[in-house]
Formats: sequence, structure tokens, C-alpha cells
Amino acid sequence: MSPSQKRRRRGFEYSPLQFNTFRLLELISGQSLYADIHCRLRDYQLDSAPPYEALSYTWGDEESACRISLDGLPFHIRPNLLDALRRLRQPRSTRIIWIDALCIDQNSADEKSVQVRGVLNVFHMLELFDLWRGGVLVNGAAPTHAIAQGRRYLSSGHVLLNDKRSFCAD
Repeated sequence: MSPSQKRRRRGFEYSPLQFNTFRLLELISGQSLYADIHCRLRDYQLDSAPPYEALSYTWGDEESACRISLDGLPFHIRPNLLDALRRLRQPRSTRIIWIDALCIDQNSADEKSVQVRGVLNVFHMLELFDLWRGGVLVNGAAPTHAIAQGRRYLSSGHVLLNDKRSFCAD
């Protein structure tokens, strides 16, 4: 089996981030609500990132994982995130979004620690803040709300690790 075949079988694997960088998700356009989801992850310096939005959502209970394509490789996400991506996807243009579950390597405690410390900067620079709650997508929450969410993300002892309601990771 060739190295590329082995990689496809294993699925997507994160590359370590360089100092002072973060990832943004490119949600590739799609015509149908239920068409497969295709995304790419790109690394950026905060001061040179393109305009982007952030998504706040409830991870939901651990259910069977849903598969998306991330950089052309299989990647599993929870059903609630799949639903949000379907609603966020545009028919003709790529959408650039920061989503904790995808933009932070959830299997790397070191990366999570570094990225959580920088989350206020991520929220401060975003263009749009989307809320996905119970099947309802609210676009364009005020940037001050996004900053408040970023503060909440940090203030309770790394909400990323502890709060199942919003902005969390296992």
C-alpha cells in the first residue's frame, strides 16, 4: 500500500501549528443542503488572516459520528456540527469560519492549551459571529457578544475543556 493510500485509510491528521498561528476552516460551496460537506484547513498569522466568522454551537451528546471531507480526507464530527455546516454552506462561494472542534486539534493537549490562551484575539478579529442553537442559525451576532463569548471561553477555567453547552472539547 502506498503512503497516500495509507493516509487516506487513516483519515485526516493535523499538522502542528507554528508559533503565533491559528487555523481557519474553508467551507467549500455546495448546491444541495444534503450534499457531502467538503472543507479545507489553512494556517494563518492572526494579523494576516482573511475576513472570517466564528461559530458558537452546542456540541450535543456523543452520538454516532458523521463523516465530512477535510483536506480531501475523511474526518468525523458530531451530528450537530454537521447540521450547522449544512446551514452555513453557501451555494456558490467558500465560507471561512473558525470552529473550535475543527480548527483546534482536539487530540493535542498542548495545542488546545496554546489556542485557548489566544481565543480572545481570534474573537476580536472576526467579521461575523454565528450562533447555532437547536437547529436555528442566527447570523451576525454583535462583535461585542463574540468578545464576551471569548471571555467566557477563558474565564471558567478553560471552558474549552469543561463546558458541554458551548465552545467545548473532550
